[in-house]
Amino acid sequence: YNVAMTGWPTVPLEVQRDRAILAAEDVARRYGTSVSVVFDGSSVNGWAPGRRLVRVQFSAAGVEADRVIVDLVAAQPSARPVVVVTSDRAVVAAVRQLGANTVGSRAFLDTVQR
Repeated sequence: YNVAMTGWPTVPLEVQRDRAILAAEDVARRYGTSVSVVFDGSSVNGWAPGRRLVRVQFSAAGVEADRVIVDLVAAQPSARPVVVVTSDRAVVAAVRQLGANTVGSRAFLDTVQR
């Protein structure tokens, strides 16, 4: 939700989420890369995955998306380049320690809007 709330703070959460996914799909399409998006919320009402260029998942009950993101990075082979988009300082520190690169939410949105 870092990207969603940074990019579209005045629209409903569902719209923010859809726009963030569309932005991620744009990156996947443009750069031919694998993209995963993780949101907080094990029981999001009114959302259907549909056909996507990106993998979208929601954290389990009682688990923050931040934890899921760190775990996903930790599960990647060390030789695989990984970029995490977040403005959360704790997530930045954790994934950098695992060897990932980071991009802030605003910088990501600026890239998508070019």
